[in-house]
Amino acid sequence: MELHPQFIVGKDQKPTAVQLSIDEWTMLMEELEMLADIRAYDEAKAESQDHVSFEQAIEELGIKTGE
Repeated sequence: MELHPQFIVGKDQKPTAVQLSIDEWTMLMEELEMLADIRAYDEAKAESQDHVSFEQAIEELGIKTGE
């Protein structure tokens, strides 16, 4: 991912904000969402040692499969 930020500086010439194109902003947000999903998966994997089969989960949730 390549970003081309434009830095906004204040009167004291210190950076106060960053401007990105909409395409770069969208790409960055998608990457952050994927990273959050990966972290959530890793946390769930580390916490849970109990495994439930797909069939058992469907049954416990009361989901009808059309069979």
